[in-house]
Amino acid sequence: MSDWKILVSDGLSSGGLDILKAAAQVDDKPTITPDELLATAAEYDAFVVRGRTKVTPAVFAVATKLKVVGRAGVGADHIYLPAARAKGFTVVNAPTPT
Repeated sequence: MSDWKILVSDGLSSGGLDILKAAAQVDDKPTITPDELLATAAEYDAFVVRGRTKVTPAVFAVATKLKVVGRAGVGADHIYLPAARAKGFTVVNAPTPT
């Protein structure tokens, strides 16, 4: 298992969570608030988000360990891509379930 720490917000299937948990430490926080995300973003190497979580420039600014944001679903309009690019973060989209 890697030493990566992944935040999963907005819920994910148990199968998806199992895949992630086999590879990294996973915090499943389906009801995380914007303030909680901002307060804890620096702890994570990766975020897996769905439609509810907004990954804003403020979140990217404090996410010092972040390497990748995965969008479980279609589109990435709630992820501020210019801020992700400016910080060198990778943003990926998985529009279909596993």
